[in-house]
Amino acid sequence: MRPRDRVLPPPPPPGEFLRTEDLRKWDSNPNRFLKKWEAEGFIRRFGPGLWFVQGSAGNQAPKPVLEAWLKVYLHGSRFAVTGPMKWNELPFNYKVSTKGVPDAMVYNMSRTEKGIEFDNQLIAFSRRIFPHHPSQEWLVVDLMEYGEDYGWAWNQNLDDQLKVALRAYKLSKERLIEAAKEYGTRWVQERLRAILEAPQDNRRLIPGTITIVQQ
Repeated sequence: MRPRDRVLPPPPPPGEFLRTEDLRKWDSNPNRFLKKWEAEGFIRRFGPGLWFVQGSAGNQAPKPVLEAWLKVYLHGSRFAVTGPMKWNELPFNYKVSTKGVPDAMVYNMSRTEKGIEFDNQLIAFSRRIFPHHPSQEWLVVDLMEYGEDYGWAWNQNLDDQLKVALRAYKLSKERLIEAAKEYGTRWVQERLRAILEAPQDNRRLIPGTITIVQQ
């Protein structure tokens, strides 16, 4: 037996994701200690070759975090999370329903996949250009650009919601213009220009739910 085959890795902290192939630096056959950890309830399988560290028995298991999983799943490469999961975090009164469509879309440099299960959520992947540091303003542009792909299109109410968010300084007009210039089509740029140049009004906006129906 080679020396490295006798070395066991230190127990990883709860909440981390592990990749079987990355553990070979500790043991040429990491399944030996992975099976032991799994039998003890310390880890659970999270897809082919991936594991989630739940922690010691008796302690409350942490909730899996999407971004932590993506760092391991995408081998540390860059990504940006968008789609309904992130659009619902925008400072609008509307909430987007994800019934029948992915909960999130992950822009990345290598994968295009229709949907992968992550902790009872459906995550899709697409190879697209995205910023190094995604902002809420970029998410607005992304929603305007690709919301229709989910069976829903930007509408007048969202025009009004955007005006309110800008007036309340919840979004930056300058960053919004810059994001549209770099990542938006001409339609998005012209729509934003019309929104920004329109006269202000004080109409009361009614919250609601946008239901996306899969086409």
